[in-house]
Amino acid sequence: MTASVIEHPYGTAALNRTAMLKDIDLHLRHLTIEIADRSVGSAGNQAATDYVGDMFWNLGWTVSAQEFEVVDWEDGDASVTVDGQSRFKCSASPYAEGCDVKGSLVVASSLEEIRRASTQGALLLLTGKITQTPLMPKNFPFYSDDAQQAIIAALEASGALAILCATAHPPMIEDGDFGLPTVCLTEDVGHALAAHDGREARLVSKCRRLPSMAKNIIARINGTASSRIVITAHIDAKKDVPGALDNGTGVTMLLLLARALAAYDGPFAIELVALNGEDHYAVPGQLAYLSANPDIGATCALNINIDGIGYHEGQTAYSFFELPPDFQETAAALLTLQPNACPGMEWFQGDHAMFVQAGCPAIAVTSNWLLENIATQKITHSKADHMDLVDPERLFESALALKHFIEAIGQTRL
Repeated sequence: MTASVIEHPYGTAALNRTAMLKDIDLHLRHLTIEIADRSVGSAGNQAATDYVGDMFWNLGWTVSAQEFEVVDWEDGDASVTVDGQSRFKCSASPYAEGCDVKGSLVVASSLEEIRRASTQGALLLLTGKITQTPLMPKNFPFYSDDAQQAIIAALEASGALAILCATAHPPMIEDGDFGLPTVCLTEDVGHALAAHDGREARLVSKCRRLPSMAKNIIARINGTASSRIVITAHIDAKKDVPGALDNGTGVTMLLLLARALAAYDGPFAIELVALNGEDHYAVPGQLAYLSANPDIGATCALNINIDGIGYHEGQTAYSFFELPPDFQETAAALLTLQPNACPGMEWFQGDHAMFVQAGCPAIAVTSNWLLENIATQKITHSKADHMDLVDPERLFESALALKHFIEAIGQTRL
């Protein structure tokens, strides 16, 4: 990787609180304000990965970029009209194809109704119970639900020209592999539109899919060691959101650890990975990393995944997955017993899951408030996720704790 040199104002040896807090503010402002959109394949995403790669390089790490093809997406106006008169507000589903289509409006609220309805050449409006749970992308590699796959298959086989989803939890479908144009409506708008069942409707959606490129950034130190510790954080965010907690703080932690571990000479190779795709329907960066590391279960002694750290309420949660006894004991002493830290419950909605599935021990680091409210919180994936919600002290504390932990487990393996 060719990296430009960025003069850093604090020096590579600075690990004191003041210098690290300045770093935190610098990185978060750049990743969440100066870069407005880190969605995979966007210009902002490419700028963010270049920034992180340059920072790693300047701190003395060996840096590589793992490139791959992706689908980016551009939003556009969308509307539904009935009989050329009544107009209903809607929005394109993320990563959907655009369209300008006309057909009879058909309403369905269950899989059985979809299968029974005359949907060939129709605009299919989904309402009610079937819309209450978002569908996983049909080709998602780490999880599949048979009931959801049956719904997707029925929709794609329906012969409908487009799918309209009336739901309180948009988007119902966020999938660049889904074969039909798709839009979102509120439940109230969907109810009003459903009253026109059987009438001729027209859907215009001006969004479009865009082929693009993206990359993971991988920094290594002590690379000749036979076993490695892989520290991960996803660098992407949802389209057009600041993504401070999800996951600007995680990427900032990688940069803090790059400084803190720059002189590491223990028994492990250390690998810092800015993964690119956790918030993308196809998780392309994760798949690229696994493809390049088919032996990850055998060569990785530990994954530490950082996602959602730093929320201003509550403690930092450390969740442990299949840690060997010496790691478990050290982690309990140096991580969870810190004043603003606690043990976290097991959760699998993050990049540590792919390491655990491969048989690698893992530690997931996040904000305990987000973890306890994972099903109901409305901060992440929204425009509310800005850096004012971040307590920089939590990042400072965790970076030092993880540094000491990594150094300590190296001593147990000497």
